[in-house]
Amino acid sequence: MSKAAHLMMVGARDEGSVKGDDFYASPPSAVHALCRVERFDGPIWEPACGDGAISRVLSEHGNDVVSTDLVERGFGRGHIDFLMEYTTMAPNIVTNPPYKIADQFAAHAVSLATSKVAFLMRLVWLAGQRRRRMFESTHLARVWVFSARIPRMHRHGYVGPTTTSTIDFAWFVWDRVHIGPPTIGWLSSAPSRDGAHDLGVSPRAAAGCPTGSFPPSTSPSGPLHPPMRDRAAAF
Repeated sequence: MSKAAHLMMVGARDEGSVKGDDFYASPPSAVHALCRVERFDGPIWEPACGDGAISRVLSEHGNDVVSTDLVERGFGRGHIDFLMEYTTMAPNIVTNPPYKIADQFAAHAVSLATSKVAFLMRLVWLAGQRRRRMFESTHLARVWVFSARIPRMHRHGYVGPTTTSTIDFAWFVWDRVHIGPPTIGWLSSAPSRDGAHDLGVSPRAAAGCPTGSFPPSTSPSGPLHPPMRDRAAAF
C-alpha cells in the first residue's frame, strides 16, 4: 500500500492543511471537573495539546503529562501526528480531539492506551450507529455529563467576550478495568453557592461507589482494544 493510501485509510492529516483549523482551546474548568471524578494511574498523553489548556490543568492535579500536537503551537512537542503513532507515550490518553476526526482519534486512542482514555466531546457524540458499535466493543466506562454548559470554546486567536456555550458537553471515559455497560454521572464546571461542586450520582455510585472515587487502573498492561492496524475498520 502506498504511503498516500495509508494516510487516507487511517485519517492522518497533512500539517499544512489543518493549521488554524479545528483548534479550540478547552476551558480549564472542564478539566478541573474531570480531575475531581477520575484519577489516573501513571503518566497521561495529551496528543492534541494545542496551547496546553488541558495539559496544564492535568499537571496542576499532580499528573505527569506528555504533550504533543500535529502543529507547533509553542507548547509541548509539535509535528507529532497522533494517528500515525503506534506506540503509546503514556498509559492514559486525555484530550479534546479535533472534532472532524474525533471518531478516528477515539478508535486509535483505545487501541493504544493501557489504562484510561478520556475525551471531551459534545454530548450528541454519544449517538450514531457507527459510534454505537465502537462504544459497545470497547471499554467505555463512564460518561460524565456537564449539568451546566461549559464556557464557549473559541477558535485559536479569538479576541472578544467569553460566553457560555450553547452546546452540551461530556467527558467520555474508557477504562480497561471496566466490565459491563457504561454508567452516567453529572458534574459542573463551576462551584455551587456553598463552595461544593455539583456532582450528581451515577448508577455506579448508587451501587455503593461514591461519585468521584473511581480508583486508578491496576490491571496488567495491554490495549483497550486490538490495535487499529491489526483489525478491520472499526466502524
